[in-house]
Amino acid sequence: MERVSDLLCQRATPTTVSGLFGGMTLFRVPAYQRAYEWTDEQIDAFIDDVRRCWQKRINGERERHFFGSVVTAPRDPGGLVRPRRDVIDGQQRFATFLLFVAALRQHCLLAAAEFGADDAQRGTALSTMAETLQFRFIMSRDLDFMEARDVYPLTLNETDDAYFKALLRGDHVEEVAQSHYLLKAAFDACFAMLQGHREATGSTALEFNALNQFYASALEDWEVVHIEANAPEHASLIFRVLNNRGLPVSDCDLLRATTMERAEQRLEPAERDELSDAWKEIGGIAENPDTYLQLAYQTRTGKRFNTARTSTEFEAMHFEELSSGDLLGAAEARSLLQSVQTLKTDMVMMKALTGGDIAGGGLQLTPVMAHRLAFTLGDLKQHWILPLVYASRSLNADHRERLLCVLERFAFRYGVLARARIAEYDRRMGPIITLLNTSPADYRLPEVEAILTDLLDRYATREAMERQLDGLEYERHKKELKYILAMSEFMSAWYDGQANGRPTVHAPNVPIDIRAMTLEHISPQNPEEAGAEMLPHLHKLGNLTLLSQDENDRAGNRPFVDKKPVLQGSRLSINQNIAEEDKWGAEQAIARQDALRDQAMRVFDLTF
Repeated sequence: MERVSDLLCQRATPTTVSGLFGGMTLFRVPAYQRAYEWTDEQIDAFIDDVRRCWQKRINGERERHFFGSVVTAPRDPGGLVRPRRDVIDGQQRFATFLLFVAALRQHCLLAAAEFGADDAQRGTALSTMAETLQFRFIMSRDLDFMEARDVYPLTLNETDDAYFKALLRGDHVEEVAQSHYLLKAAFDACFAMLQGHREATGSTALEFNALNQFYASALEDWEVVHIEANAPEHASLIFRVLNNRGLPVSDCDLLRATTMERAEQRLEPAERDELSDAWKEIGGIAENPDTYLQLAYQTRTGKRFNTARTSTEFEAMHFEELSSGDLLGAAEARSLLQSVQTLKTDMVMMKALTGGDIAGGGLQLTPVMAHRLAFTLGDLKQHWILPLVYASRSLNADHRERLLCVLERFAFRYGVLARARIAEYDRRMGPIITLLNTSPADYRLPEVEAILTDLLDRYATREAMERQLDGLEYERHKKELKYILAMSEFMSAWYDGQANGRPTVHAPNVPIDIRAMTLEHISPQNPEEAGAEMLPHLHKLGNLTLLSQDENDRAGNRPFVDKKPVLQGSRLSINQNIAEEDKWGAEQAIARQDALRDQAMRVFDLTF
């Protein structure tokens, strides 16, 4: 009698990604599959994995990276000599891997041309690498009814395929679908990462070694389990079972099961209840508590959480007591209980901070700094700075305040305005987080400022910031505009006093509840009242200010002359300055736009 497993699956084969693509089989994404949809988050994680494997090789070591399982089904070869299979699960990973290989091939060709006659031997080797990558992963030749033609190892769906193959070849094609922009962004990110490593070498020998190790890693380090189904319907069933879509198991669920199993026989009944209650509280933190588990891990280690690990490695990443895999003694079980309690506390505080609850997140700050950070985390949603924010608890109050003042201003320019890549920030800040956890006495703010300034110079330049500030508009950027106006108020005394040194709040105990403030148009929104000259500036920063709800109600949508008493009576200096004007029109709005932009450029500058 045939077994169900035999009916569904011919075999599940561990192999490398390069072995999969470097063989005879050609892969195709069926027409019904989704288009390419990996965004910055997935691409950043992919690049981090590539870089980690490469760094191991640079250090004379090797780390295999498990790329997950891929599920394929047989397909009629359609006249080709080589067999073909449909990709049921794995197209996003496959496509991204090939985009990386295409970027690596281009860099090999560029470096070979630059080496020229000065280093012909290495140049020839790089050209050979490029040819190998081209033939194995990008485009080769095959017979189609006795006629030779170009074939590609992976064919995407109709929407993406032509654009994807043009990227692989290095041809320029206009984007016509959202998935095309995502494919281009993935390729550009891989290309930029390789470019950065080439530029950092300083010699042809080191540059060759860098590219050679990327080449070797691509061919040898990336592993998958290829599950070959007997038929497409069987592949779909395997895919559904593997992904367990009906009842997903979270990382917190897995850790709860492991810790309870390993520790409960060594704990007293009350301690077992304590462990169980801790996991219940962790599970109730949010609909997806894994988000806070990953933040807690990064806060503790300074490293981004990597899900592609074996079970034993995964458990040990969170709990050192589980690293050996042996049975726990009573002391180890109690230590594990304490570790779970600590994790629970960290996750609960992280959840509070994501909502802007600074005190609930365990941070003692001046009222102004607390309101600023609450708005940055709770309203602007810059949660990527949380690991460093949380690690700052190890510093004394003054040092913590200064660090968070720098970090919060950096986050607005880097994450809110520029929307720059977070992976590079995480990589550079990881050692700082580790230092705060292990040796906070050795921490120095200028070292942090130097790293953040370099990131700004690379990915969030002053020129770009000027454009971004001028591009902010009332309907689309209310939160950003409120934050800038609040910072103008906080920093006005420092800025008016020649803006020496780091930006400083002269009244740190006199906060503004940014969340409760409203945006008010100085010249009213009514186009007839504003006038034609004012219309281009009506919804820009220069024509906006902050009012309390009561002040806003009294000001209404009235002409400037009627709003002046409200502005004069405001406790905010930015409003009192506006009230000094005799009239308000395009000239005044433009002048104020320029002044606020100049002030913001200085406030959000980390050099002094």
